[in-house]
Amino acid sequence: QRSNQYVNDNDIDEPFYVTLAVNTHALSDRENFIDFIDTLTVSLSDVQGLYLIIGNNTSSSRPIFLPSDIALREVLGGWMYINYALTLNDLEVINGYSDLAMPFLAAAGGTSGATGWWSNLQSFSLNKYIRTAGGGRLPVIRYLSNSLLGRIPFQDREAFAELVPQINNGLSYDDEYIDSEPGRTEEMLQSWQAINALNTEILNDDDTDSRIEALLSMIDNAEGTWIELGGHGMRVQVTVSEYLNCLQESVDWFKILAEI
Repeated sequence: QRSNQYVNDNDIDEPFYVTLAVNTHALSDRENFIDFIDTLTVSLSDVQGLYLIIGNNTSSSRPIFLPSDIALREVLGGWMYINYALTLNDLEVINGYSDLAMPFLAAAGGTSGATGWWSNLQSFSLNKYIRTAGGGRLPVIRYLSNSLLGRIPFQDREAFAELVPQINNGLSYDDEYIDSEPGRTEEMLQSWQAINALNTEILNDDDTDSRIEALLSMIDNAEGTWIELGGHGMRVQVTVSEYLNCLQESVDWFKILAEI
């Protein structure tokens, strides 16, 4: 309200956005969550959109997938619903720290997303701002495979792709992974390019129902690709199945919240 008053008092013509930061715990109580969103859509009638952040509760991220407390039914599904509800009210939603969540948010109506330059900035946590002792090893360079909906160590990409060619995205930054380890800048650019391709695939459909079906097909395809890798003797972590189940449940929870 104060920001809106400032905009009006100073005749500012620029688009007016507000920041909404939500902790994962706030999404777990369905009744209170829905009431909050209903109140929010009314109180934001004078703004053009929001910069939305969902904060997780850990200082570390899961390098292969989304952080474990983001890829939960109530959290990711609720994040999708926030985008859906606000978009229905003609508000633009920019999703900060969205990373691999962005295809899901785009399916629900999200306008755009953002992810950090470095791999430790792919999700938001206040714990990252707590000073800690220095030292430690740098994270492994990884390749974001769209067919897996996850990241694999760069040194595994070639071996995986020889057995299951669809591991490769077929995009220009794939070349950075041929015959040598890419730099961290190239790693991030590859990641952004891959996420953009996932978003584009989802946004090929014009309506929410079709986009949700595309999401579910994406998850099914990832499960099949991981199973195919396992069939060739490649070590597949148990968490893969749990993660993909969480994604499926998140979409189902969103459909319940949105009543679609």
